[in-house]
Amino acid sequence: MGTIKNNPLTFLASFLVLAVVIFAQFTEKKWETPDGVFAADVKGYYGFLPAVFINHDIQLIDDAPYHAPEGTRIWYLVDENGNRYIKYTCGLAILYSPFFAVAHSLAEPLGYAADGYSLPYRFALAMSALFYLLLGLIFLSRLLLRYFSDHAVAATVLIVFLGSNALHYYTGNMTYSHGYSLAMIAVFLYYTVRWLEAPRLLHAVWIGLSAGIVVLIRPVDILFLFALPLIGVFSRATLRARFLLFVRNWTHVVTMLLAAFLVFLPQFLYNYTVFGSMLHYSYTNESFYFAHPHILDSMFSYRNGWLVYSPLMLLSIAGLFVLGKYRSFFAGFLVPVLLLYIYVISSWWCWWYVGFGNRAFINLYPLLAISLAAFMERMYAQGWFQRTFVNFMVLFGLIFSVFQTYQYERWTIHWGAMTEAAYWNSFGRTEPSQIFDTLLRYPVDELQLTGVEAVYEPSQRTVYKRYYSFESKQSCDSALWQLLSFSGAHHGKGALKIAEGQEFPGLKMPINIKGIDALYIRAWIKDLPKDVHLTISRTEPISYYRSSYEAWREDGRWTEIHLFAWIPENLGLDSLDFAIWNQGKHAFMMDDLSFQGIKFSHTKKVQ
Repeated sequence: MGTIKNNPLTFLASFLVLAVVIFAQFTEKKWETPDGVFAADVKGYYGFLPAVFINHDIQLIDDAPYHAPEGTRIWYLVDENGNRYIKYTCGLAILYSPFFAVAHSLAEPLGYAADGYSLPYRFALAMSALFYLLLGLIFLSRLLLRYFSDHAVAATVLIVFLGSNALHYYTGNMTYSHGYSLAMIAVFLYYTVRWLEAPRLLHAVWIGLSAGIVVLIRPVDILFLFALPLIGVFSRATLRARFLLFVRNWTHVVTMLLAAFLVFLPQFLYNYTVFGSMLHYSYTNESFYFAHPHILDSMFSYRNGWLVYSPLMLLSIAGLFVLGKYRSFFAGFLVPVLLLYIYVISSWWCWWYVGFGNRAFINLYPLLAISLAAFMERMYAQGWFQRTFVNFMVLFGLIFSVFQTYQYERWTIHWGAMTEAAYWNSFGRTEPSQIFDTLLRYPVDELQLTGVEAVYEPSQRTVYKRYYSFESKQSCDSALWQLLSFSGAHHGKGALKIAEGQEFPGLKMPINIKGIDALYIRAWIKDLPKDVHLTISRTEPISYYRSSYEAWREDGRWTEIHLFAWIPENLGLDSLDFAIWNQGKHAFMMDDLSFQGIKFSHTKKVQ
């Protein structure tokens, strides 16, 4: 990051990033629950370590240690020969390993099971994410400060780490691969630049080691390595000079290859032990469909489109047009690499990369940071108005990014089934709406795996509908007659009048739930108090409770609140009790109460 004195803004930006991530991690404390750190893909990334160093069973012949009350601890597949194997490469396991070693040495002295999964291991793995965040901040800042001003680099650091979907992968799914890859790609680029400017053997070693780990984490990142000779090349003369540089320093090139091979050696040994050959494609039926890439979808789809959930990164695209081949060492390198990489990742069968905001793009951030810094440099060289405008835009974008990250953590943004309707239904909310789930469209994985784009399209059938207009005694249950009022109704001439001081007014009735998948209740409230809830519940023979005070529509002084509740198949009840919970004991009017019992079915819709 350079010295604090010379680059104070970059230092402050990096400090702010660390502070935000540390605050989020220690607020959420995901290490306190087994699936908070060892979640999803991490069960494969990490699995090498307990298999080798604790259970001494890399072939997973005995998988008993990986079954626990909280669920499966390790993800593995079984091939046609009965071999159990981890489909992921072991790059992340290598980066986790120092933290694993510390946790393993402390687990038993601290009174925890030395099984690879107890609290010390989970905490250590979370701390590894912080370490590689710091590493990424240091090397990306050092790289950028060689070409751009302190002001531009500081803004770039804030956007990359706080203003994009990368924030979630340091605070939520912090042990996923992307934060680690970002750091190692930054290391690779930094030492590559140093070596190209003045070849040194030590730099060649670091290039080889970092390149090896980058590819071993995500093999598709080998694309960065193929384009390495293009860095600093923008003419025939510079291309010739680059070729001669590699020839003159062939021993350094060999050193790079040997260092990368050393990193790959554990994976080669694993493949040979399990499959009998050093090379093995472990993703079985998962493929790229290069004839049908989803380039625009991967960038702009509501289903995890990169720029929908990281809109500030649009500035990095704009920066490609102001980079200038003499201003930056990277002008001839960025565009071809970005285009090729985006084409490849958007050709993967799961082009939306289950997660938050198409996480595959995060691996591009060390490269995009260069064009982003170029854009910020250009803006800060303009007049006062332009500088003020871009600062305001960045500030707003940072707030929006943090908010969307918070939404994802609160299930207000879905990990793989978002639609336009679901996105705008959730826009600005801190909790999912009552009908959010009905707006999602889940991909049909078995068709997606064959290259066919398809989703499960739900259809609904109303099993019954009950509507109370409160127009007369005949239009509602006798228990409600005492609440009838024939003045100030929302619709018609009658409504219910709830007197002040009644927390549970005499508005309680059984609702049939037999043969339905969901129950939808709506009611109009005049001058809606904030704490009037629609509730359904049952205490015996099984406990079930749902409530909502969520506003849905407004009509003058009247507001419609609604409650949508899924009815679990195993609930084993024929009815639930509906009631109003007037938490603040307010006086209010209620009208047009309706109940809808819904049965859902799903069809596979090819898009």
